This record gives sequence, C-alpha cells and structure tokens, in this order.
Amino acid sequence: MTKRELINICLEFPYVYEDYPFDLLTETPDAWTVMRHKGNRKGFAHIFDRDGRPVINLKLPPCEGDLFRQVFEGIKPAYHMNKEHWNSVYPDGDIPPELLRGLIEKSYELTKPRLKEGPETAEALRVFKSSIAKCEKARTKLKEGSPQRKWVDRQLEAFYIAVALIEKLPKQYVKSEQEAARGTLKLLIEKCEKLQGKFVELSPQRTLAGRRLKAFEMAVALINAAILLEL
Repeated sequence: MTKRELINICLEFPYVYEDYPFDLLTETPDAWTVMRHKGNRKGFAHIFDRDGRPVINLKLPPCEGDLFRQVFEGIKPAYHMNKEHWNSVYPDGDIPPELLRGLIEKSYELTKPRLKEGPETAEALRVFKSSIAKCEKARTKLKEGSPQRKWVDRQLEAFYIAVALIEKLPKQYVKSEQEAARGTLKLLIEKCEKLQGKFVELSPQRTLAGRRLKAFEMAVALINAAILLEL
C-alpha cells in the first residue's frame, strides 16, 4: 500500500483534509502528510515513508496500543511522536486491511471535534426528542400529501438532523438537506419569538417557547458549522 492509498482512505472520512506542515513539495518521497479534522485542525493520521516503507502514525488508547504492539509485528511505538498514545502502523506488514481501516477510524474518533457537553445540550436533546415523538404521532392523523402533513414531515427531518448533529451520530446529511433543515428551524424560531410575546413572563407557555427557541438556535448554529466544514 502506498502513501497516496493511505491518504485516500483517510479522505473517505467526513470533514477532513490533507496538510503538509513540514514540506513545500508535497509529492516528494520524504514528505510528511498530516490528515486533519476541519473542525479543530487536529491531526488524526501522520503518513510518511521510512526506510522505503509507508508508515501511518495513529492515535489509540494506551491499553489498546500496547496490545496491538504485542500481537502485530507491523505496529510499533510511534516514530517521532508520543509513544504512549501514538503508534506507527506498517501497512505492508501483517496488518489485515479491515484492521488498518478500523485503527484509522479509532484515531479519527479520538481526535475529532467534540460538542461541549452541558445542561443546554441535554435540554436541547430533550426538546428535539419530545418534538419528534409529537410529530410522529401527529403525522399518522394527517392525510398524505396534505400541506399539514408536509409541514410536519419538514419539521421531523429538521429535528432528526439536529439530533444527529448534537449526538455526533455517524449518519451524514447532504448539504441540501442541512440547508432545508436550517430554513425550517428558522421558521420555528420566528414562531417561538412571536409566542413569547403573547404570554406573560414565567407562564408555562412562555417557558416552553423559550426552551424550544434555545434548542432551535443551537441546531441552526450546528448546521451552519457543518455546512461551513464542507466548504
């Protein structure tokens, strides 16, 4: 397996790019390629040639790295990197292709951007999951193809995309779906803002509208970031 083949495997993961921080000429044999996340610029794979052999440095939990080093000749403490957390993998050795991809995915997951966990995130998830349940129930009572059913389906799609982004689920939505969801959420934000103006402070209705408003605004921000990372 060549360096370019390793790079191409890494490029199959979403929101990543190849970088050459140490080399002006990217195609020279000794060029060091860093595969990075677009969201946080962290490297998840370092690809280079050593002694005429392609090598990929990958991050693993220390206990897993130790185990793999004992089992496979082609996995060693990382060259030129932290040897507790990083491992040099030689694809031309005794590493099965499916294991190689699994190790790359593990390193990708360990280094990818994380949504800050907190009360607001948990609250947004509750709002969306509750809204999904209500929409699922409502759509069964509406005639297929009716404007009401179409509107409910639009909301459902937006809510599912929001939950996927908040929970960092592996399913990826295309840009057009994300943009449609953003448009739906912006309409819902306008409705919530109008509802807040109709009810007195601290009333249950105003509190509910406020909860939904925060959740919808968070989802729009996440969709904006997801679309930006695709550029």
